Amino acid sequence: MKFIDEKGRLFGKINIIDFLVLVFFLFILPAIFFSYKLVKTRLATKAEQRAITEVTVDAKFVEVPKSTLNQIMAGDSEKDEEGKQIAELITFSKPLSFRHKITMGSGQTMIIKDQNLYEVPIKIKLAGYIENDKFYYKGVPLSINTTFPFKTEKYSLKAQPNTEGAQKWMLVKVLFMGASPELSTLINKGHIERDGEGNIIGELKEVLSNKTSEVSALKMEENKVVLINDPYRNDVVALLNLLCTEKEGTLYFKNYSVKIGNQINFTSELYSVTGTIIGMENGPTEGSTTE
Repeated sequence: MKFIDEKGRLFGKINIIDFLVLVFFLFILPAIFFSYKLVKTRLATKAEQRAITEVTVDAKFVEVPKSTLNQIMAGDSEKDEEGKQIAELITFSKPLSFRHKITMGSGQTMIIKDQNLYEVPIKIKLAGYIENDKFYYKGVPLSINTTFPFKTEKYSLKAQPNTEGAQKWMLVKVLFMGASPELSTLINKGHIERDGEGNIIGELKEVLSNKTSEVSALKMEENKVVLINDPYRNDVVALLNLLCTEKEGTLYFKNYSVKIGNQINFTSELYSVTGTIIGMENGPTEGSTTE
């Protein structure tokens, strides 16, 4: 009897192709499966041996649809397949228009605002591990050039580490000293400042006082210095809501450090005025309500 006959049958009984398929399912496929299980078990054991580290990262959600904005809340979290929390949204700030970086050629780029998508500055806590001086989240090293997924029961978004530092809205009390009567009349509640891309970065929330400036004068008959009113100058105290950027623990507004005693500049469509910070409210605000 031939080993393989003219019809391609093994010992004249079974087709050689069917035989090879049978061998594959009986021997090779189980070997592949158990090898995969062994490798997966070893990887899981190695992962369990790594110390879990939690880090808080300043980042931003990118390409956020408008319909998702109202779903974002502090405390939103992501859990792994075993139900363990691996990420938690700590805080978020006012959304800004998402900006596309368009390549124009010859190394030139152009920034275009998207009218349908937004980016949201956030502070997020991630659970991962450190290896070779890199932080790994979901097994992937965290990088300023890449996004990482954040998936909750309500939404799924892409987040990106913020290279510009965390952004916070802060309420500050500012004294605009020696403003002309015309300028002091213009300084009113509701005025806003925008950056070069049209995003709101400051809002005048309230004018706390607007009174005539006082200047020092020598009273000759009594030989002493007294304060008299200056009819050509006013002092205005206003409450400003400013979008500040945190760098190395210090808040900045347009490169001005936001501290009591420091100067600050506020520019609306009608005027530009510089004052001195005389007070700061406790904690960040949720951002400007003006669009």
